[in-house]
Amino acid sequence: MIFSVAIFLIFFSCSHFDVQNGKNLSIPEIITLGHKYTDWFYSDRLDSLINCMVDKEQGVQKTRYLRRMADTQFGRETEVVNERAGKSISNRYYYVRYSRFSKISQPVKIELFFDSNDNVFQFSVETLPREAQAKFLDYKTKTKLRLPFNGLWYVAAGGLNITTNHHAVSIDQRFAYDFLIKKDGFTFQNNGTRNDDYFCYQEEIVSPGAGRIVEVVNSIDENRPGEMSSGAGNYMIIDHGNNEFSILAHLKRGSIAVRTGEEVQVGQFVGLCGNSGHATMARLHYHLQNTPVIFRGEGLPIQFQSYVADGKEITLGEPLWNQYVMNKGR
Repeated sequence: MIFSVAIFLIFFSCSHFDVQNGKNLSIPEIITLGHKYTDWFYSDRLDSLINCMVDKEQGVQKTRYLRRMADTQFGRETEVVNERAGKSISNRYYYVRYSRFSKISQPVKIELFFDSNDNVFQFSVETLPREAQAKFLDYKTKTKLRLPFNGLWYVAAGGLNITTNHHAVSIDQRFAYDFLIKKDGFTFQNNGTRNDDYFCYQEEIVSPGAGRIVEVVNSIDENRPGEMSSGAGNYMIIDHGNNEFSILAHLKRGSIAVRTGEEVQVGQFVGLCGNSGHATMARLHYHLQNTPVIFRGEGLPIQFQSYVADGKEITLGEPLWNQYVMNKGR
C-alpha cells in the first residue's frame, strides 16, 4: 500500500527484546500457534497468553484491558473471514486473523508476532475501517492489460473487501494490488534483514499495457526491511488512453528504464521490483485510476487478460487475494 489508514483499539508491543533462536516453523505450525494464542485471549486462559509475553509488565495490564474492551465493544466472534501466517525478520513469525463479531458490523483484525519458543512480542486488535465508496464497481477495463511481471507471483493484497485488500479504504487505490513472490509459503530466505533476501527483489517489472509514460520518480532510497518511508517510492505512471492510467510503485532506485514522454508496449521491461516508499519489504504495488496525478483521482477495477490463477486458465478476470498468478504461457 502507498499509505495506510488504521484504527487501533489498543496496541501491545515489546519489539526491543532480542529474539532467541529456535526451530523453524512451517506455515501450518504458525497457524496452529496463532490459533492457540487467540483461543487463550478469548477464553478463561488469558493468563496463559500473558505468561508468554516477553514484557510481562505491559502484558498484564494492557492485555486484560484489551480483553475487557473486546468483550464490551465486539461481543463474541461469529465468523473467521480469513487468516494469514508467515515469517517476519529476525526469526519472528506472524499470525493475522480477520473476523466478524456479534456487536459490530465492521470486521476485526487480530495480529500477533511471536517466535518458536512461545515468546509473544506483539498482540494487537484493530477495528478495520470501511471501504471507500466507489462509483466504478462495475467498470470494465478498456485497455488490454496483462499482469505486470513474468513468472509466478502471489497476490498479497487484492479484491473488493477490506479483509483481503487494505487499499480498499482509499478512493484512488480502491482496486489496487500488491504482488510479491512466495516460496513454500514464505517471502524471503535467510533472516529477511536484507532486501536481497526477498524473492521478488530486483525481479523484472513490465508494462501492463501499451501507452505513454507521463511521470517517473527514480531516485528514492531503498528501505531496510521492517522499516518504511512514505509515499509511492520510485514509481511510474502510464497513460493508456480512455482516462486509464497505470501506477506501478515501490520500484528499486535507479532501475526504471523509461522516461517521461516515452511510448511503451505491453510486456516491455520498465524497471525492477524494489522496496521504496511506504513498504516494509520488497513488493510491487499496482493500480489503475482515472487521472494522471498520483494520490488524485478514483481507482478503477482491473481486468487482466489471459493469465493463470492457481493453475486455472483465466481469459479475462480480476485476481484475488491469496492466489498465485502468472501470465498464460509464461
